[in-house]
Amino acid sequence: VPIRSLLRGLPSRKGLEAGCWLTLGTLLFSLLVTMTIVSTSGVDARSGTADVLAGWAREFPSTGLAGHFAFYAVFAPIYEELLYRALILGYLLRVLPPWLALGVSTALFAAGHPSWFFAGLSGVAYGLLYLRFRSLWLCVLAHSAHNLVSSAGATLLAAYLHDIRRSPPMEMNLLPLQLT
Repeated sequence: VPIRSLLRGLPSRKGLEAGCWLTLGTLLFSLLVTMTIVSTSGVDARSGTADVLAGWAREFPSTGLAGHFAFYAVFAPIYEELLYRALILGYLLRVLPPWLALGVSTALFAAGHPSWFFAGLSGVAYGLLYLRFRSLWLCVLAHSAHNLVSSAGATLLAAYLHDIRRSPPMEMNLLPLQLT
């Protein structure tokens, strides 16, 4: 990716709209997964809000919740988008057809995450955003929003619903139907 493309202003309006739709879809999907299995942070979805926040603070003993959010919403998305979209996808687009470059960069992105299936879906989405709008910063914003929504928003919402007794426990045998 040429350096001058990293210095461009904000992404286009259509790109921001696409990123917002991606974030909304992420919130709904993450809430479904969080409510049925286990939250992305490793805390049981039936835990209370205080338990979730305490677990996050334990992950980052020096910085607490601020460190948790800075890492997942700022540092990780910037690093990963520079690596997977700017360097890897940008280079592969020079030597491969776009669909193959997207496939290879997505496979590498997924391999670097514990949940490779969901990371693969996200990698495809970020790669398509990049290919369509040619904005690395749009990918960073969408990735940041995704991380906030999937690791924090859905988890806290599920914990809050549990706190106010609005979330009935779901049976594990319903999981395939709910994911479908």
